[in-house]
Amino acid sequence: PVVEAREPVSQAASTVLLQLPGAGQSSVALVGGFSTQGDDDRRIGQVANAVLGGGYSSRLNQEVRIRRGLAYGAGSRGEAGERGGMWLARTQTDHRNAPQVLQVMRAEVARLAEQPPGAEELAARKASLVGGFARQLDTTAGLGAAVGELWVQRRPLESLGTLPAQIEAVQAAQVADYARRRWAAVTLRAVVVGDLAEVAPEPGFDPQALRLDVAELDLERPDLRSPPR
Repeated sequence: PVVEAREPVSQAASTVLLQLPGAGQSSVALVGGFSTQGDDDRRIGQVANAVLGGGYSSRLNQEVRIRRGLAYGAGSRGEAGERGGMWLARTQTDHRNAPQVLQVMRAEVARLAEQPPGAEELAARKASLVGGFARQLDTTAGLGAAVGELWVQRRPLESLGTLPAQIEAVQAAQVADYARRRWAAVTLRAVVVGDLAEVAPEPGFDPQALRLDVAELDLERPDLRSPPR
């Protein structure tokens, strides 16, 4: 039978807080959608992700690490599947800073939708993407991995030669539009794992967040909570 792809529907709250006693730091993750392997906007998504979380000069790292000193680094990646894609931004921080870090990450995603990258910023992020691709092809292992990925995706080998031009063709307005369509605030999901007993209630997390202890976490259930015994 043919499985029809549909938009995912969350079975839990938009923010999940997992209490892990004794954890050294809190892990903060923000998750959204991404292009599939065959989507026309996949290259735009790669550039948009590079602007947000691709490297030291990305917006997330600038805001979380460089300007506020809330973490040693923050970044993101986009994964394109055959029938769906996932975008993931993450960092680690002191437990008490977790609510602020999550707020900053959400704000940066929203800002990209309203404030496209400038010419210098866009050129730098494109150069980072193309340069990383070129370095991958410099090794036999990297070249083999790239060819294998194309084979699995049933895409022509000449795609290796067209990627740089496709990246360079992406415009700033397309990046902002991608963020509006793929990463709207209502579609984003957040997960924070740490010793959250140290987090002050005000200012804190979304009061509607799902709070769980690691002992009651059940990843096999839609609501993530183990049934009462």
